[in-house]
Amino acid sequence: MKKIINGKVYDTEKARLVGHCEFGDPLNGLDFYQEWLYLKRTGEYFTYGEGGPRTPYSTVVGENRWGGGWGIVPLEYGEAKQWVQEHMGAEAYEGIFGKVAEGDCELHIRIPAEIADKIAEEAATKKRSVNSVIADVLKEAFK
Repeated sequence: MKKIINGKVYDTEKARLVGHCEFGDPLNGLDFYQEWLYLKRTGEYFTYGEGGPRTPYSTVVGENRWGGGWGIVPLEYGEAKQWVQEHMGAEAYEGIFGKVAEGDCELHIRIPAEIADKIAEEAATKKRSVNSVIADVLKEAFK
């Protein structure tokens, strides 16, 4: 399936299938629906779903009449993580998004010497640790 939403193309044949889930009883076509999570080459996630007339994918087919349908929904990164967490379980989640860190995480990076000097100066001036100065800067940058 292919759909253009807000000027962006979402194509299930060109994106990588990440996961799948089913809702309801497959023997009851009225309430049963499925969703597939896809990842585009651009790093964007989206779901493709299809289902019966009493699902989120229903379509109006007449006055007070609904039929089955399909839809594509773009997802923000956090929404994709939530979808996987809710529908695919912990192992799949960590397989897709990486191991979940509990509490603080240790990260080793290289930065230019002049920036390291400024961070150390800031920490000394304010009587804080280098870690706390860097953490505050990153928190502000990723608000």
